[in-house]
Amino acid sequence: MYSAEGNTLKVTRKNAFKGVLKLIYKDGRPYVPEMDDRIVFEVGHKELTPNKKSYAKEGPIITKDIPIDTLRISLSNEDTNIPEGNYVYDVTVHHANGDDDTVIQGKDFIVGKKI
Repeated sequence: MYSAEGNTLKVTRKNAFKGVLKLIYKDGRPYVPEMDDRIVFEVGHKELTPNKKSYAKEGPIITKDIPIDTLRISLSNEDTNIPEGNYVYDVTVHHANGDDDTVIQGKDFIVGKKI
């Protein structure tokens, strides 16, 4: 249903990160959130599990709601205070009508060394 642009995210450990999520339908139209849609960004360890989530069974290590009015991802210094390494992230749209779409799944989230 959707495609996404800019799928690999690289952050520096203990540094804030801000980015804008751009979701488009496969036919090129932009996704426009409805009033009660909820968009969730989750980061976890790089391991696929039977429930098709991209993060390991202990669950996500970062979970953030993305405001539907701005579609801005905002991570604090505390959020990125995780060990350096390669992780994966998912973005799921929980639609107002009850449908859920994982629009980005298992994409690279790289935490680099603090300079």
